[in-house]
Amino acid sequence: MPTPATPAQGANIVSYLQARIGQQIDRGECWDAAERAIQSIGARRPGSDLYVWGSVVQRSNLQPGDVLQFSQFTTTTEDADGNTQTYTFGLPRHTAVVASVNSDGSVNLLHQNFGGRIVSSLDTIYLSGGAQGSVTVTVSGSVTCYRPQLP
Repeated sequence: MPTPATPAQGANIVSYLQARIGQQIDRGECWDAAERAIQSIGARRPGSDLYVWGSVVQRSNLQPGDVLQFSQFTTTTEDADGNTQTYTFGLPRHTAVVASVNSDGSVNLLHQNFGGRIVSSLDTIYLSGGAQGSVTVTVSGSVTCYRPQLP
């Protein structure tokens, strides 16, 4: 029976990608980076579906090394001064790895093929809408959260 990645194994997934920031992994597709990162700890996708990365976890239980599968997902933040920032992931899909989870519930990502075919990082992405401290967040589309599994 497959077992979910431990926090230490999740940290190793993150370290694998952090060591490759600025580099292209395989063809440079977003899923190439996630696939190689989970393989680095001995994990694998549980079947043939390219967009399923392990067992589904709730956003409230995310940990570094978990894989996010976005589908036509847009997040927009607006601060008290009216400044906005918008990110769109997945037209139609995008795969990213959680680098860290912030105290406000936002996540920092490691991914590839987002603005270029190299591994990059992106900070403070909100996965849920509503008031988040001093910002208001709106989201559309979907994101599924996966914990990599070891055979």
